[in-house]
Amino acid sequence: MNVIVRPIPKGRLSISFWWKNKLNKFERTEVEPVGDFLKRLKSRWKDDVKSVTVLDSSRNPIAHSLCLSTAMNSGNYLCVDKAKLNILFDPPAIEKVEIYKAASHFVGSCLFANVTTVKVDKEDVLYSWSVSETNDGDFVEVSSLPYLYLSTEFDGKYVRLSCHSQGVDVLHSKTIGPVESNPSFARLISRARPRPSPVTTRVISYNILADSYMETRTKPVINHFPWCPKKFQARAYREPRIAAEIRAHDPDIVCMQEVEGHAFDQTLQQMLPEYCGNLRTVMKGRNKVGCCIFYKRSQYHELHYETVELPQEYSSEGSLTELGKTLAEKFPEFMADIAIRPILSQILFLKSTATGQNLVVGNTHLFWNPEYAKVTFLHAHALCTKLQDVREKFGNARVVLCGDMNSQTTSLVHEYFTCGRVQPDGTELGDFFASKIQNPLSLKLARGEPNFTNYTADFKDVIDYVLCDSQSQVVAVTPSSDLTDLERSEGCPSEIFPSDHLPIISDIDFS
Repeated sequence: MNVIVRPIPKGRLSISFWWKNKLNKFERTEVEPVGDFLKRLKSRWKDDVKSVTVLDSSRNPIAHSLCLSTAMNSGNYLCVDKAKLNILFDPPAIEKVEIYKAASHFVGSCLFANVTTVKVDKEDVLYSWSVSETNDGDFVEVSSLPYLYLSTEFDGKYVRLSCHSQGVDVLHSKTIGPVESNPSFARLISRARPRPSPVTTRVISYNILADSYMETRTKPVINHFPWCPKKFQARAYREPRIAAEIRAHDPDIVCMQEVEGHAFDQTLQQMLPEYCGNLRTVMKGRNKVGCCIFYKRSQYHELHYETVELPQEYSSEGSLTELGKTLAEKFPEFMADIAIRPILSQILFLKSTATGQNLVVGNTHLFWNPEYAKVTFLHAHALCTKLQDVREKFGNARVVLCGDMNSQTTSLVHEYFTCGRVQPDGTELGDFFASKIQNPLSLKLARGEPNFTNYTADFKDVIDYVLCDSQSQVVAVTPSSDLTDLERSEGCPSEIFPSDHLPIISDIDFS
């Protein structure tokens, strides 16, 4: 056993060691005499200990008048009765091991390590997750990864995390458990399906519903979802389920909308450690909300990433400059409408580690108000043009475009995506769009025919999209959520569904 001594601010020492299965911790001044410290130890232990001394490296008693900073050095010993504890001054160590859980430990969630080290590189820390049938039973190792996904096999079991590094003692976390089964979560992931083919890429598009739109005790804003009890609106309830739902589908690429920084940092990145994520947020009202793209590190290399601020593309140098000038001259009021309704989009260029295939990924959240459908249409055209620019710049590539397009099947955006252009509508602006604007990408829907992708009490329709280039093959689309589950509540979010949107899960062969 060791006595760990560390210098702390204001000329003090932190002294800690285990004795009789109890951690003893002290903070003393560096100049305190050894004799005073030993008296304090004996006073704490009372009749349990007969003698306490400090020996030097030659095992000779150290004078009680010496100060602690001199006596408590590496190589010396703290002797408690017949036991000799090695004194280690400021050694490399793992000081704390905790199991961080974004919510309760339910089947489907993910546990991950929160480790505090001193003079130990965290990349050198080794992990050991163990489970037991009982809190005080024999623990059996099940994983050596920095996280543990709680699959159904852990239902009812207790979990412990141990960490160590070369030359550093093993440290255990507190045991947590039992792992809880969760019927509502089981219903949420009941639509998960195995991949239809090893050559397919699984893509998810998911508006996860920003916490800033929820009514909670800490943010008494307008309650947009009065049918949903507050406990099911809370971040601690929704965010872990969103991440666990994504894990259950095992995607290669995930495009999300309405993502806030805290959700990205504290939940998504932590619960999706096999993925690399790119987040970009913009101010919406008083809150920062944005889009993010995750991709599996083992499947792809990232070659290029950029964010596209629409409609600035129409006024900056590039493929849309001339169109922007013409629109500004012919339709200044319309362009003014666009200017005050900015939209953020993401473009990511990936290369498959297995096949070398290039893939351009687009992700966006288009303007919501159907009264401004032509604004949304022009945003969509700008994004498709930028995707084509990136595609040409970095070489031939397949394309996948995801997002909450806020556009129903009768909309201009849907027509533009699926037909490549829009029909004239008898207005000067509409006829201009029909004659002058064509989609530079040849796209097709890759979302199947879902019942709904947005399901609330006052709006139920399909407004989210996954599209791919026409040369790629849509192999399968995960079926829509069970209508019986949706109808248990007036709308989503609910106990089962953590967002007002439902994810689209598509298996696409880009080869």
